[in-house]
Amino acid sequence: MPTFSGRSSPVTAADERFSRPARTQYTAQRQIVQWIPEVALPNFQPGANRCGYGSVNAEYDFILAGQRNYVHYYTMKKTIFCAALASATVICGCVSFFDNPFFTVKESGLNWVFIRNYNLRASPIHRVSVRVDGNGLVTVRDGTSVLVTNPFAASHTDASWNDLREQRITIPREDVMPLFQMLVDAGLFKERRKGDSANTNEAIFVSANIQGKTCGSEDDIYGSDPELAEHLKNVVMMFYRPQPRKR
Repeated sequence: MPTFSGRSSPVTAADERFSRPARTQYTAQRQIVQWIPEVALPNFQPGANRCGYGSVNAEYDFILAGQRNYVHYYTMKKTIFCAALASATVICGCVSFFDNPFFTVKESGLNWVFIRNYNLRASPIHRVSVRVDGNGLVTVRDGTSVLVTNPFAASHTDASWNDLREQRITIPREDVMPLFQMLVDAGLFKERRKGDSANTNEAIFVSANIQGKTCGSEDDIYGSDPELAEHLKNVVMMFYRPQPRKR
């Protein structure tokens, strides 16, 4: 049985009756059929060429094309599935990183911790605040003024508005990292539940920003995490030196 040059499948007598232009067109259209997925030809009948020619090889060519697209489809599906799985793994890893309250502190001038301590036994309430910045600057304030714990306070008519003392201390930057690490290990960024404070004599609050992780306490730390409250109290006492009040 004769064959066309460059074609691997045998041709029929019907193929031989085609003129050269017809064979060229037929070959081009057969190549198009080979790229049509199997699902695109639901009404395909064996022995009937979709291009309009009655070649008995049409079914054979179509099956090859269907198998090739079938394999290609599942290869792409497997690739997409693996990519989605890898993306989910990366996202879960990032979420786990950002949610982890315990991490290694790195040196940065953008880190800071702001602790506010209230002596509830005094009247009016005595306040002490300590802010430690990552660059080694420590700002200590004490007094009965609301400015001690809230620099943006606006109640200037308060009788204790001017009762404020401020001191600034500079410590080496490398000494700040162990201080921050101690607070992180103590659960500074851990989620806390509100509870009744066991210490009725004082209250302590904290805000912090370390390596992009932030926290701020709206409730007394003594009521939600007494152990962390003691660590914060120790930091306050590291830098605060009580001074006699002027009468």
